[in-house]
Amino acid sequence: GVFQGIDVGRFAGSSGAVEPNSATLTGHEQPGFQGKASYEWGGRFSGKAWVGGMSQQVKARAGDNAPAGSSVSGQAFDIGAKVNSGGLEGVLYAYTGDGVGTTAIGFDAAASVGGTLAKRKSKGWYAQGTYKMGKWKPGISYGVSKLDLASNESSPNLVKENKSLVLGLYYSLTPSLNLVAEYIPTTAKNQAGEEVKDKVIALGAILFF
Repeated sequence: GVFQGIDVGRFAGSSGAVEPNSATLTGHEQPGFQGKASYEWGGRFSGKAWVGGMSQQVKARAGDNAPAGSSVSGQAFDIGAKVNSGGLEGVLYAYTGDGVGTTAIGFDAAASVGGTLAKRKSKGWYAQGTYKMGKWKPGISYGVSKLDLASNESSPNLVKENKSLVLGLYYSLTPSLNLVAEYIPTTAKNQAGEEVKDKVIALGAILFF
């Protein structure tokens, strides 16, 4: 990919042209485009807000589960903000897309319906809150991602919704090393309404360079 950035005072922006490779539905006649703009502020309630967008055309290759040469153009937009006050930090984020998939860009983005590719809509949001008390920092976050069927599509086993809660406790052992303990219950649901749930306890460390 080729990226160009600009930084003027509290405003910053970047844009880029990218080309997908080595996956299904990654044939293309033109590169994809991505852009982001952000604004930072200080004071008692310091923080940062940002918006972003992308556009990507994909075309079926020989061997894909779609007619060779059929294509769709997907777009996505996101918005988010982070605010700090004292030891408290909060983050809110949301996105919406059409023909870009879920979990990763292009994953389950389209379906073969009636001999052509049809786009699937996706959306999601995320919220996080942490509070730093000396070397300790408890936190909680929750996120949801959703994927809709394409028009006239019937795929009951396709993912419909993923949602996850994270309860975490973090300890700053040194300025560059944090110890981490997290409890993470997750639920995945398909288009037929069937659910799979799991619960994870994660212990580890984060090293900052």
